[in-house]
Amino acid sequence: MTVDIKRKQNILIVHNYYQIPGGEDTVVANEMKMLEKHGHKVCLYSRDNMELKQMKKIQKIFLPITTVFNPKTYRDIRKLIREENIEIVHVHNTLNLVSPAVYYAARSMKVPLIQTIHNFRLLCPGATFYRDSHICEDCVEHGLKCALKHRCYRGSRIQTLACVTSTIFHRMTGIYGKINYICLTDFNKEKLLELNQIKYQNVFVKPNFISDKLNEKINIRRSDEFIFVGRLDELKGIKLLFNAWRDLEREEKRPPKLIVCGTGPEEKWCKDFIEKYKIKSIILKGHISNDVVKK
Repeated sequence: MTVDIKRKQNILIVHNYYQIPGGEDTVVANEMKMLEKHGHKVCLYSRDNMELKQMKKIQKIFLPITTVFNPKTYRDIRKLIREENIEIVHVHNTLNLVSPAVYYAARSMKVPLIQTIHNFRLLCPGATFYRDSHICEDCVEHGLKCALKHRCYRGSRIQTLACVTSTIFHRMTGIYGKINYICLTDFNKEKLLELNQIKYQNVFVKPNFISDKLNEKINIRRSDEFIFVGRLDELKGIKLLFNAWRDLEREEKRPPKLIVCGTGPEEKWCKDFIEKYKIKSIILKGHISNDVVKK
């Protein structure tokens, strides 16, 4: 891929929002602001998995198929590329509604294609290399059938089958070898390259970034406070953190506060844990805006 970095580009960012807001959404917003700040024209094509709740039965029946390849995405992306004179397509998340159809649409229009790797989904249908409270790379070592055995995507064999089918199909077409990738860390890059069809020269490392506005001084005096910002999920270490804080509260007369910002599947567990052990040093804030988190 050759791009003239001095000339301002017309860039299409593609993102499928999850039902629970997460870090990927913030990255997309930050990327758009940065590109626009530097004079690029940025268009956003997005879908939101909240749409799944409003789907008719017939649409849900065909969801396993459109998860593999959504014809609507293919048509929409080609139309946007033509109408907005798009020169680069930058994809973040495609599951479930966007689907990998975006790759084929960009390739058919001969537009350079970039995929930011936010997780391990191209190698692990569960996307995390983690299941049943331990690290798992069975699908890399023994094949994707392992994901079906353990129902690795949302505990559903049907939904896992859709993810596995999609991955196998697109590996067979060779599309993954025709994409340029941005990884967030060297470790991510090393893992991605275990997918043999991906070329070393097409994978780059670019960490996520935050606004320099965080360097502004805020006139708030605080001490003995810690903040957790993220999805309340076991794989994020939230249970380990809460258990550590319970022990800390038992040992310290004045334990530091833990301010927890976020929601997720373990939110009820967190509330029950605080109530059960009568913990006073953990404060649950729920889902709050990025600006409030920074303050």
